Amino acid sequence: MRMQMATGEHQFSLEDLTKMFNVANTRNKALLAVGVSLGWTTSMILDMERKYFQDLVNKAKAEGKEFISFRYVRPKTQASIFGILNPNAIEYLGQYLERIKDNEDTRLWGLNEDTLTDILRSLAQEAGIVTAGRIHWHMLRKFLMTQLDRAGLTEWQVKYILGKVIPISDATYLGNQEDTTLKKYQQAFKDYLSLTPSKKQIESDELLGILSQTQIDTLKRSGWVFERNKVLTEAVGGGTFDATIVVYPEKDKDLISQEDLTKLLNCAGYPTERVIFETVEQRQEDEEYRKTIEALKDKPEELAEYLEKDRAKRQERAIKLLSQLKEEQEKKTSTS
Repeated sequence: MRMQMATGEHQFSLEDLTKMFNVANTRNKALLAVGVSLGWTTSMILDMERKYFQDLVNKAKAEGKEFISFRYVRPKTQASIFGILNPNAIEYLGQYLERIKDNEDTRLWGLNEDTLTDILRSLAQEAGIVTAGRIHWHMLRKFLMTQLDRAGLTEWQVKYILGKVIPISDATYLGNQEDTTLKKYQQAFKDYLSLTPSKKQIESDELLGILSQTQIDTLKRSGWVFERNKVLTEAVGGGTFDATIVVYPEKDKDLISQEDLTKLLNCAGYPTERVIFETVEQRQEDEEYRKTIEALKDKPEELAEYLEKDRAKRQERAIKLLSQLKEEQEKKTSTS
C-alpha cells in the first residue's frame, strides 16, 4: 500500500512523537497515546464519549489485558472500525480519567479542533522538534497508517482499524479475521508505535544501571572519588548545572577512558552534562595551595614569592603535559 503525504505537511516520526510524549502533561500524554493508538479523525477524537472509554479502560485493567479491541462505527461514513487501545493508551488514558473523575462533561476531552492543533504545535516546539510544513491532528492518523503498513499489515486491515470505507465483502471477511488483525497490531506495537520503553527494556536498563554502579563502587575501593556537584556556568549571568567530579589516582589514568567512564556514570544515574576529571594529586596540591594562600595573606612579600614559584611550577607542568600529548599524537599518526 503506497502512502502519500500531502504537500506542505510535516511528517511525524516515532522519535518525534516520543519526544513530544516525554514533555507532555497527563492530559496531553493521553491525547497523544490515544491518537497514535486509534488514528481517528479530528471530529471523532473530539466526540469521544467519556463513559464508553472509561468502561474500556476498566475492562482492560480488570482482565489484565495490555491491548483491548472494540467495534465502532464512524458517524460520517458509517464505516466499520476495529478500534484498538494499546498499552500506552490504556495506561495514560486511565491516568487522565482518574484526574477528571469529578468533571461532569460527558465528552472525554472537552476540546475543539483549533485546540488540538495548538497542542501538537506546542508539544513539538517544547520537544525541540524542527518541523517542515503544517501541523494538524490528521498527521497522527497518517502516522498510524504508515507505521502499520511498514509493520506488514494488509491494506484492508489498516483501513479496518482506521475506519476507512471498504467493500462489504471485504468488511465481512475482516470481521471474521479480527483476532489475526489484533495479533499483527500487537506485534507492530513495540517497534512501530510505542511511545515508552517496554517493561523488558526498563528492566534491562535497570540491570545496566546496577552493573555500572557495581563497577563504580569497585573504583571507589581503589581510591576513586565521585562527587555530584553544582557547577557555575561560564556564561555571564548564567546559573548552575549538575556535574560529576571524578577524582582518581594518577597511577590509574590509563585504567579506563574518560569516554567509557562517562557512559558508566550515565547508566548509574550520575549527572553527565559535564564531567570534570582531576587526579588525587592535583586535588591535594590545590588544597595545599589554598591553605598556603590563607596562611600568607598577611605576609605580602612571602605571598608574592610563593605565587611566583607556583606559577613557574604550573608552567613547567603544562609544558610537560603538552610534550606528552604531542608524543601520543605522533604515535597514533605513525600507526594509522
